[in-house]
Amino acid sequence: MLLALAGLLLSRAPDAEAAAEVHRFNLVLSANPSSIAATDFNDFIDSYNQTVLDPRGREGLSTIGFG
Repeated sequence: MLLALAGLLLSRAPDAEAAAEVHRFNLVLSANPSSIAATDFNDFIDSYNQTVLDPRGREGLSTIGFG
């Protein structure tokens, strides 16, 4: 019986080893505009309304506004 116990202890599974940790350099840049000037885009909308939609009798697109 002592021999069986010694054999059982010697035949146990090897210790588990953890995988190496991988550290990556992560950089996140975030920005929130405090104000947006949509004048160029609104000028394009006005031009599109005058050249494409108005001559065809269609309702024009409204300008973009930000709060």
